[in-house]
Amino acid sequence: MVSARNLINRFRKDERGAVAATYALAIIPLVAMAGVGMDYARLMGMDSELQNGADQAALAAATQLDGKSGACSRAATAAVSLVSNLSLLASGNSAVTVPSETTCDATGQVRFYRDKAKTQPANSDATARYVEVDVNAKTVDYALLPVTGLISGDTLDATAFAGLGSAICRVPPLMMCSPDATQPFDAAGKRGMGVQMTGQGGNSWAPGDFGFLEVGQGQLSDLVDALALDIGALKCAPIDGGTDPETGNAQILFSAINTRFDIGDGNGGQLSVCSTGACPPARNVVKDVVKQTSATNPNSCRLNNNAWELPAVGRRFRPGTGTGTEPRTASFDEDGIIDAIGLSRDLCHYNSYGVNCSSQNGGLSNRFGSKQWAIAEYFTKNHGTGIPATLPGGVNATRYQVYRWEIDNNVIPHDIAAGSGRQYGRPICLPGTSTIDRRVLTIAVVKNCAAIRGGSTAVEVDEWVDMFLVEPIVDDSTEVANGRIRDGVYMEVIREAAVGGGAGNPTPQAIRKDVPYLIE
Repeated sequence: MVSARNLINRFRKDERGAVAATYALAIIPLVAMAGVGMDYARLMGMDSELQNGADQAALAAATQLDGKSGACSRAATAAVSLVSNLSLLASGNSAVTVPSETTCDATGQVRFYRDKAKTQPANSDATARYVEVDVNAKTVDYALLPVTGLISGDTLDATAFAGLGSAICRVPPLMMCSPDATQPFDAAGKRGMGVQMTGQGGNSWAPGDFGFLEVGQGQLSDLVDALALDIGALKCAPIDGGTDPETGNAQILFSAINTRFDIGDGNGGQLSVCSTGACPPARNVVKDVVKQTSATNPNSCRLNNNAWELPAVGRRFRPGTGTGTEPRTASFDEDGIIDAIGLSRDLCHYNSYGVNCSSQNGGLSNRFGSKQWAIAEYFTKNHGTGIPATLPGGVNATRYQVYRWEIDNNVIPHDIAAGSGRQYGRPICLPGTSTIDRRVLTIAVVKNCAAIRGGSTAVEVDEWVDMFLVEPIVDDSTEVANGRIRDGVYMEVIREAAVGGGAGNPTPQAIRKDVPYLIE
């Protein structure tokens, strides 16, 4: 028989069941530790869900920041309605939501800014360039921590900041310094104005200077390809600038532009590809140079050396002294002898005319003309008629309107006898055809030229403008004496470029690509 003392000793030494007591004492901290791990994972999961929602809301909003009327309202609506993200770990309604705030300002949960640094709040649709979105806060639905009585949930929100990166594509990389950096260029108001663009010299840029924007790897060969080859080789440039200008103006770049007038360089080299149809001329290449024969060997398609050349001095179009107030129907040539006349530059860009362009264009740089050109003499020489009644614009027609009228009515002046050659308005030298109008170029009008030093400062684009190539680039000492600048590109303002793309775009090379991107 076991004594009471033995039973007490046996109980005292028996360790069976001791672990249960330990677990009973440790269960609460163990649950708390497991809850922290599991619910922290849930917390991080909900943070990711909310951040994804904020990212998508900001990106959706940024797609609407096109600077046009209603941009901020459309951006806020896009953020609200296009976000379909869910937060499955949140308490209550799982949808990730954004408040509807359509005002162009930097307050609330949908904020608009002018700059990436967020130092300049937007105050209009035009200045809203970037958007920051806070999604509505949500509470995580914890699984284990509430058991401990320590915490039942946590509230999280998320923020995203986005902008719209835009590029204009399929354009030759040309830029021109604005005549007045303090004012918008206003292509509509300058429609028909002739522009005398000259290459930039030295480290300073002046109104009317033109240059080339950096494309590809920034090599000369990239620029030549973009200027001479057909649409497939044209590059994209940021729509608001941000790319560097190229300094220096190699002669091959002017030869590349002249291919659009059916003029080959005759020297082989990089432009030898033009003989294969890679550099198609425009359909209408009427110009003020003549050709001795219709032969199309390389040397007969280059400038000068008895190939394409200006008529003899005294047989070119040369206006006499004028006042700038003559009617468009007037005769301007000083002696009435004209072998060939193209869609010539503005009269005030001829020294012989004697009228300063600046006095005719409201005080702009002399590089910008007065819209007055010898339209009546053009029709007399090239069509043997007066200004036709069917011509859009009539006596006030622009050079581009005349050019298009000739194409549309199949009356391009061609093979016209001249005293020292023949004038050809249809291509006879360079092969190939293009889907775009090769005498229309989309130019970046740059507003920060005064700040550009060499090619180290990125350009800021005020407006993209469609411009018509008026004359080929011809260097001739007698013409230089009469106002034709050396290495000068003569153009006429057509319109603000339509950069939306699509079938309704009148300039197929000007296609805009907008890509929203997250900044933070």
